[in-house]
Amino acid sequence: MSRNDNQRLQLPLHLSGKERDEETSFSCFTPRYYNSSLSIWLSVDPLADKYPNLSPYTYCAGNPVRLVDEDGREIFPHQNFRGTAYAAVHDYLLKNNSSYKKICSRFASTKKFNLYLNCNEGVIPDGKEGYTKYSYKYEKKGAPNIYPGITVVITEATSTETFDPQKAQEEVSLWHFYIVIHEMIHSNESLDYSIAQNNMNHNGFMDLIGCQIDLWNNLNSDLKLGLTSSQIEELCMYGADESSYFKKYIATAAFANGTSKEQEIENYYRRVEDLFSKHSNIVIPNNDK
Repeated sequence: MSRNDNQRLQLPLHLSGKERDEETSFSCFTPRYYNSSLSIWLSVDPLADKYPNLSPYTYCAGNPVRLVDEDGREIFPHQNFRGTAYAAVHDYLLKNNSSYKKICSRFASTKKFNLYLNCNEGVIPDGKEGYTKYSYKYEKKGAPNIYPGITVVITEATSTETFDPQKAQEEVSLWHFYIVIHEMIHSNESLDYSIAQNNMNHNGFMDLIGCQIDLWNNLNSDLKLGLTSSQIEELCMYGADESSYFKKYIATAAFANGTSKEQEIENYYRRVEDLFSKHSNIVIPNNDK
């Protein structure tokens, strides 16, 4: 099979959805043009060096049925994710929340990091409503070590966030914000080898509590949710009840209140579930910053 044959398999006509340029009659994807008659790209992908294992003329990693590339520069969230409540939350945070933007920018601004968003319960473990899986390639460094006791540093990372479709078409709620933020913090883990190595029982996840609190503080102010600092901290811990951070939090509360740990855990879950119930419908503003 020739190189041109490979190109012709990459973009079926019905998947383009782009208007043709009047002067050239080619489909305009902003940074590059596509010849629908010959079914070939007329130039390489501007971010081809970010995916060295793919042809520079490829589209959506050669899988246009599952992936979407709106302007020819980047692989965007899976089509199952787009149009859902999760996507609405992600888009809002990406445009309006400085802490969330900072996390996402680390994936978007380097050739080494990739982030994928999906909505498919088939890959989510039983009992979970969101799941993040990340992998990375690393190289040994002679000296000095970037972290004490760590002999490798990350050179590439890929994170895939998957969300349960059962709540995908519901009204946007505090729960949707929680789950999107929770999984994005997991993706942020993958960018720090020492944190990723500490993720047993969500310990690495809770190492990023400061990042989570900043993100929630911004969101609380923007949407005027009226959350207290303790409520924000408890939202950050939700789903991380096996972490040493959570256990210490419960032990401290039990000691201060003269109650059992079991009672404090019960009280904790009731408080968080009450928050989810109270904010079951959140209207996302149309105006962007």
